[in-house]
Amino acid sequence: MILNVSNADVPWIALTALGSLIAAIATIYGICKTTKTQKEVASVDILLRYENKFESKKMRKHRKGLASTILNDSKDFVTQGEHESVLDFFESIGMLMRKKYLDPESIWVSFGYYIIRWRKVCQNYINHIRTVHHDNTLYEEFEYLADKICKIEEKKRNGMNSISKEELDNFLREELTA
Repeated sequence: MILNVSNADVPWIALTALGSLIAAIATIYGICKTTKTQKEVASVDILLRYENKFESKKMRKHRKGLASTILNDSKDFVTQGEHESVLDFFESIGMLMRKKYLDPESIWVSFGYYIIRWRKVCQNYINHIRTVHHDNTLYEEFEYLADKICKIEEKKRNGMNSISKEELDNFLREELTA
């Protein structure tokens, strides 16, 4: 079958094709924009849920217990397992950040103060638990998170100030009243 197209019809066919192409591009753009917006909304929702969890009565109890254990210089980490909830909390946030469900700056705003300090006061425990279990991957997401947050802190504050033992002890005392 041979198409009989006159020269007069060619511009209309080209315009129709161009219009279809523009409509397809606009549709793809709209889908991409909607997907990006949905991801941002989901990210905010996740962050708010974690903020609520962090301030919950149960988590405050765990934070208080862990702070007490550290302030009392308890070496009996094994029986303090319930306090691992604090580290597990940050481990989950680190994993969500690595998978790009949460963005680092939002985490810094919401939890940076706590992440930096809990990491410093728990580093010996993390080293201990890794040795006991012969597993260097334990709390690696928390360390990844803390490293990223420290970099943001350094950038935002024009340098990372070291935190003294006295400041860390004050932080732990603050957590006792959380």
